[in-house]
Parts: sequence; structure tokens; C-alpha cells
Amino acid sequence: MKTKIYHLLKSEQQNRGFTLVETLAVLSIIGIFAAIAGPVKSWAENPLGNATNQTVGVLNLIRMRAISTTSAYRIKPDPTAPGNKYIVQIAQTRGCESSTELTADAASTDQELTVASTEGLVVGDSIAVGTDKNNNEIIATSALTITLGEELGTTQTENATIELMNNWFNDLNFTKENLTLPEKIAMSGNLSNWALCFDSRGQANLYNGSGVVEDEDLTLTLTNTSDEETSEITVFRGGAIEVNNPE
Repeated sequence: MKTKIYHLLKSEQQNRGFTLVETLAVLSIIGIFAAIAGPVKSWAENPLGNATNQTVGVLNLIRMRAISTTSAYRIKPDPTAPGNKYIVQIAQTRGCESSTELTADAASTDQELTVASTEGLVVGDSIAVGTDKNNNEIIATSALTITLGEELGTTQTENATIELMNNWFNDLNFTKENLTLPEKIAMSGNLSNWALCFDSRGQANLYNGSGVVEDEDLTLTLTNTSDEETSEITVFRGGAIEVNNPE
């Protein structure tokens, strides 16, 4: 009798269909697979949109990292592939400005250098002075002077540039895949040899091959070489980012 009842119950359970909970679980799983599969298809079909989102994502991330790590971050084209790859680097300093200039001639026997500013330069830093690329270690600073641990060793003229040595390092948190744009996408900037730096406050600072750019913002143009469609990304000096997508 017990066996007969068991089989009747089992038969009834087998024929009753799915419960609401089971149905929702199946739909959820289907949704997860769709969410995973969707971007893969989109990446192949919309390279320009993906390149735009990728670039904006990297820019926002390095700005946030500059603030959270209190270190300056910069992004610039990778010289090995300047049209579709970026380099992201972190500085030893908080500010983007890690250079200054002499305001008076310096003799080879000088240890104290008169400079325009010592902002971004601290005791222990090694600096290059003008054409002198030796490791000149700073042992003291004041508002307008830098004291070296040893004599300069070369003669340098007023307005010679002083800059940190070995200040920038590639941030290994950004992989090659993070910084390489999709195939058929070409990137160009409104300035040649541009570099964009976010300081520890998240402020954007723009540079070109000649130094600081004060009167322009950075505009990156991404072009799909298959159909010549473009999008533009502008980074303003305050750090705000604006995107102009194609119609």
C-alpha cells in the first residue's frame, strides 16, 4: 500500500510542470548568458563606440587613481603604435610639475642653485640640470634654491631646465589589452607629442613636445578606418570629459 502511494505521489510530481520559482530561475540564467554574449557581439559590430567607451573609461580611471593614490598619473600615445595604443604612467610626485629652471647661471663648483620654484622637488630626488644628465641629488630646498649633495660639475646657463630623473613608471595595473584600441580604430590628438597628466587633486594638465600647454584642451579623435566615422573626446583643464559621438 505504501509503495502504491509513493508511486502515485511521484507520478503527480512529474506531471505538475515547473513552479514559478523554477521558471524565474531559468529566465535568470538565460538573462545572464544573454548579458555575457551581448557585449561580445557588440564589440565586433561597434568598434568606434567601444573604442570611445574604452578611452573614456581609462581617462576616468587614471583620474580616480591619481586622487586615491595621491600621485600624479599621465597618459600619452605609445611610441611603438601611437595611432591605437596608450601608455599610462604613475609618478613619484603628487604634482604633474616636476621641473623648474635656473634663474641665474650656475658654475661647475656650485652646490646651491637659484631656481624659479622648487614645487614638486624634494630632498632625496635626483635631478638633471640643463645638459647635465648626471644624478644630482637634492639634500635641501627652500622656496627658490636647491642644494645639491655634491658640486654640479658642469656650467649651466640661466633658464636651463631642471627636471626629475626616473620620475615616471609604467603602471602595471593597466594591461596591454586595456590600452590597445579595437582593430580598425585610429586615434589622433589636436596636439603633437601630447601627454595628459592628472595631479593628486584630479586636475588635468596638458603637455606637448615643448612643455606645458596653457591655452588649449586636449581633444582626441577616434576614427573607424572602415567607414571614416569619427568620435571626439575632449578633456578640459579642470578634469571634466566631454564625448561627441557620431549621429
